[in-house]
Parts: sequence; C-alpha cells; structure tokens
Amino acid sequence: QNIKYLKKKITIHQKIKTAISVLTHPADTFAQMKLKGGGSYIIAVIIMFLYYITNIISTKYKGFCYATSDPTSINAFLILLRSVGIVVLFSLCYWAVSTVMHGLGKIGEIFICVCYSFQPLIIANLIYVVLTNVMLPSEIAFLDLFMTIMMGYTAFILCIGLMKISDYEFGKFVGVSVLTVAGIVIVLFIGTVVFLLLQLLWNFFITVFQETYKIITFGG
Repeated sequence: QNIKYLKKKITIHQKIKTAISVLTHPADTFAQMKLKGGGSYIIAVIIMFLYYITNIISTKYKGFCYATSDPTSINAFLILLRSVGIVVLFSLCYWAVSTVMHGLGKIGEIFICVCYSFQPLIIANLIYVVLTNVMLPSEIAFLDLFMTIMMGYTAFILCIGLMKISDYEFGKFVGVSVLTVAGIVIVLFIGTVVFLLLQLLWNFFITVFQETYKIITFGG
C-alpha cells in the first residue's frame, strides 16, 4: 500500500512538473505529452479556474488610480464567460476544425494544451495587481508593455502546443487557426440570436400569463 501511495505521489509530482515545464520548454513538453501522455485533466481544470480567479482579482483589487470602473460592481459571470467560456469554446472549435483538416489532436489533448498555455497570464494578472498598487499612473506604459509581452508569450506557447498536438506545419496551423476564429464568431453569433429569441419567447409567455391573470381576476 505504501508503494502504491509513493507511486501515485511520484506520478502527481511528475504531472505538475510537466505542466510547469511548458513555461520554459513548450515544444519539448508538448511533444512528449503527445507521445507519452503526461497531461492531466485535473491540473488543466485547476489552471483554467486559476485564470478565472486571477481575472477577478486583477479587476477588483488593482490600484485605485488604474481602475476604469467601480471594483465593487464587477460581474463575475461575465468574467467567467470571458475566461473559462473562451477556453472551452476555443478548444471545441479548434478540435472540430482540426478533425476536418486531418489533425491528430484529441479533444482532451487540445483542452489540456490550451489550459496549460494560460499559465503566463495567471502570473501576469497577479503581478499586475501588485504593480498597480505601487506604481504611479504615469508608468502605465510599462504595465501595458508587460501585459502585452505576457499575452504574446501565452499565444506563442499555445501555438507551439497546438502545432505539436495536431502535428501541423506552421502554414497549415495558421489556416486552421483562422477557421477556428471564424467558427467561434459563428457560434457566438448563433448563440446570441438564440438567446435573444428565447428572451423574446419568455417575455411573450410572461405577458400572456399576466394578461390571462388580469382577465381571470377581473372576471372573478
């Protein structure tokens, strides 16, 4: 039993080490994940929700001089859609497009790849909160540059990872990425239309119910 526990502990440690190594050796790490596994759904989900939480923290607790809106009125659900929602939607759309384009990436591998790639933004959000509370507003250009670099590095890791997972050359990867973005736009458009139609339908039923209630009450 102790041996099993030790093996499980070593496996967990190795999976955490693999996730962190994406920051410094993305190409080698994702290539090994594709060949030998090593990715973890649990770690991927933890990273995804850490990204969500740090987005809330960076919005709510950034320095007063840098606040562009009332930090007490943040919409946690909207932030959830912009973080977790985008990760899930991108993973699904990329998987759908890459499947048609003969990509070798499985939906689980793509999801893990996307989540692992967001680690720089988690670090950036935390550093951003600290810096906005100690730096002057005149130094905002430095913060913008810092966040741009971290977003660029996140995009770099994501591109490298998806290329390795899908076994694509750069040219084909660009084409699949463009189609993925187009797919996301289409899904968002359809989702918005469906939401508006459901809202109209709901309002219609509410109106019918209210009018029926008035008629019954008046008749009574």
